[in-house]
Amino acid sequence: MAMADIKLPVEPGPKIQMKVTVGDGKYTVIQREGEGLRALRYGDPWRDCTGDGLIYGLAAEVASLRGSLEDAKQSKPIGPEIVWVVESFPGGIRSVHNDREMAVKEWHKWREKLGQSLTPVIHCFHVNK
Repeated sequence: MAMADIKLPVEPGPKIQMKVTVGDGKYTVIQREGEGLRALRYGDPWRDCTGDGLIYGLAAEVASLRGSLEDAKQSKPIGPEIVWVVESFPGGIRSVHNDREMAVKEWHKWREKLGQSLTPVIHCFHVNK
């Protein structure tokens, strides 16, 4: 059997309950079954974070949000892929449109009402991708 055929476990030990990597791979927080929270730096053991509620809370939140993002990416679109939002001025009255032409008409309507005092804003968002 050649060395290339041997598969070594990447992370030996108890089952991982949570693993979050941030900072372009610089930091990793790992919690394994029956063990405390540990931090790695560049993949090497760095800190024992057992009992640090802030580290646990932030890591759990990041893990949850990343899971939600993956779920959203896997789901089928339930609405338009592009939404146009027109603001009468930044932070002003907003209207949402699924159609670009309607959004442009709304922008021109606000432009006429506001004159030179303020400029309406139009945003384009890609959703459900």
